[in-house]
Amino acid sequence: MRILIVGSDNEFAIETYYYHALIHNPNVGFIQFFPSKSLFYKYYHQSVFHKILFKLGVSRILKSINSDLKLTIDKVQPDIVLVFKGMEIFPTTLQWIKSKSIKLVNYNSDSPFLFSGVGSGNRNIKKSFKLYDLFITYDSFISDQSIREFQVNSAVLPFGYYWKESLDITTSTFKEMNKLCFIGNEEKSRIHFINQLAAQGIPIDVYGHWKKKNLHKNINYLGYLPNQSLSKVLPLYRIQLNLLRAHNIHSHNMRSFEIPSSGGIQLVNETDDHLRFFKKGLEVFTFTSFEECVSTINYLMSITSEEANAIRRASIEKCKSKGYSYAERATQLYSMLKTVLTQ
Repeated sequence: MRILIVGSDNEFAIETYYYHALIHNPNVGFIQFFPSKSLFYKYYHQSVFHKILFKLGVSRILKSINSDLKLTIDKVQPDIVLVFKGMEIFPTTLQWIKSKSIKLVNYNSDSPFLFSGVGSGNRNIKKSFKLYDLFITYDSFISDQSIREFQVNSAVLPFGYYWKESLDITTSTFKEMNKLCFIGNEEKSRIHFINQLAAQGIPIDVYGHWKKKNLHKNINYLGYLPNQSLSKVLPLYRIQLNLLRAHNIHSHNMRSFEIPSSGGIQLVNETDDHLRFFKKGLEVFTFTSFEECVSTINYLMSITSEEANAIRRASIEKCKSKGYSYAERATQLYSMLKTVLTQ
């Protein structure tokens, strides 16, 4: 199988996790990366002038990216082009790829139906939907909707975690902070929810891109947290709050696996996915209302360190035993790609 992955080559992008995992699959004869998203951001963030040109619709960067993609495909001759999201790729380019009898697969880590931010989707996503031989999503609701509305082949591949080892919480040097932590970027619903918690007197540390003026005076804002530090910081707090966004409110997100696999104690919106992946009250703690969230926080902050570490160990073990890593997810992805080739 010859695979060309189209997306971001940032080391912490989900497509790079799959790329590195598929490299080690002996059945993958060839795999290469075309960094469409990275090429776009390199241009876009190069200057204010480039941003203005793009927003005015007179930039040629997308045409250049699509032209380079065609040249790469002619050179590589892949069996499958695996596009992650695909905001930079024109529908006409996908049609050209299909004309060469190359299979097209899309994996979207957001929703193609609900764009929650400037980077979550655009018209290329909407217009390209029916062109793919397989549409892969993390969310069964999105999968069902895509089948129902567009009659496309669809499959579900949940998110996972990418680190090989979690923090050793059994050593005497491991010391947690009996506080609530939230790691993620600012948006209106999150500001309101976290400020409400702070107003209850709950000690909270917040990481990410936020305007400090929007945060309650009792919140300790610690700035942006680099991805390479994520697995080390997640377990250092008694509770890691995970707030789902509008496009995944019925399912799960990347943090759903990153928190427990690192040894963090997760408090998250209750969904069928979270209850299926983890045991409530043992490996995950969920809430369906603000009041339930507060009472669960108070409970978790009242238990002993030994009890907290038992939760951490159970969470780590569940992630390992059930194969929630991207290395395991890549095995599932390969099976999906193999099925597409036989259709």
